[in-house]
Amino acid sequence: MSDHVPAPEIPAPPRGAPAAVAVFVTAPRAIMAVLMLTALGINIANVISRYLFSFALYWGEEIMNYLTIWCVGMGIVVSAYRGTHLNMDLISGRVRSPFREIVNGFIAVVFIVVCGFVAAQSFIVVRLL
Repeated sequence: MSDHVPAPEIPAPPRGAPAAVAVFVTAPRAIMAVLMLTALGINIANVISRYLFSFALYWGEEIMNYLTIWCVGMGIVVSAYRGTHLNMDLISGRVRSPFREIVNGFIAVVFIVVCGFVAAQSFIVVRLL
């Protein structure tokens, strides 16, 4: 007999979801596709210019890094909306309802506090620049 608790199913979209799906799923996925195709185009142009014309696009790598970061950000939006993001449910996966909701609420509060702390420290560092 296993004590494994199965992962919760992806929740159904709420009412009025077509607008929310357009904002949180369809648009970010389209933006990610455009960003990745742009990065691919820059990479191909860089290869062609480097090996055929002996001239490298010095800005190509930097732009592709920024495009990748933005793609990750857009992917986070999609996975968070769909509930498919990585969960650390070592504790909450073993707790039964209603205590599971309490644990998840506590985790959310800790997450918000940590994000606030990191944001405050970031503002301090930026002011020092």
